[in-house]
Amino acid sequence: MKKKYPNHLLVCLALFLGMLSTKTSGQSFDQSVLDFNGLGDVSNGVTSMMFGPDGRLYVAEYPGQIKILTINRLSSTNYQVTDVEVLTGVSSIPNHDDDGTACSGGAFACNSRETTGLTVAGTSTNPVIYVTSSDFRIGAGPGGGNGDVNLDTNSGII
Repeated sequence: MKKKYPNHLLVCLALFLGMLSTKTSGQSFDQSVLDFNGLGDVSNGVTSMMFGPDGRLYVAEYPGQIKILTINRLSSTNYQVTDVEVLTGVSSIPNHDDDGTACSGGAFACNSRETTGLTVAGTSTNPVIYVTSSDFRIGAGPGGGNGDVNLDTNSGII
């Protein structure tokens, strides 16, 4: 008795065999340049970036600043920043020691947030930014590398 295969299996097999015999080629990309046009930079350790629904580029920097860049395309590989908005709401979140008292780690550590991620939702007229951050200090106890620096081990927030 001859075995019958369903038609959809035969079609899938034919497509698969056709793909095996098709020669593929690699994709090449051009390097682009972003000219900050004298409007600053993003040199504080970029941890995340995303274009928002409003077409602007949202950039999270390691110590907690969020920079929102309006970018103009001059050519296929040349872009220019035309405006920068800086949000400091994340970096102004107060850090605490693990016992709940005010941060005792010095001005920079106490006034910075370790910003690890960013995403932008909402609409073009009302973008909504979600940022993950935690206490900026590194080290927690004997195995933490820097000894116990009183960092708030429960400080991670969105």
